[in-house]
Amino acid sequence: MAPGIAVNSKTKLRYEDGVDGDGGRGRNETLPLKYVNHFNNSLLAGIKVGDNKPFRINLYGDFRISYTLLPVFNRTVSDQGDNLDTRMLTFSASLGVRF
Repeated sequence: MAPGIAVNSKTKLRYEDGVDGDGGRGRNETLPLKYVNHFNNSLLAGIKVGDNKPFRINLYGDFRISYTLLPVFNRTVSDQGDNLDTRMLTFSASLGVRF
């Protein structure tokens, strides 16, 4: 289990064209991200492979997966009707040298 707390819930919006359609360069905005669950919990699983003998240089691989137990947002639909029913599934792989 891995608890998580949202400390910053903002989003950056970048526009390729002008917002009013004039073809001019649009401005970038940083806005608060609404309806974020400020506390969440994730299930973690992982496996480490490689030599684990002391006093030697060892190569190893570490593979992990995590999945949030609660949705990222506390609503399923935004004010504009967009889908907010989201969760996070994360895979990671790393290689390392232990000495």
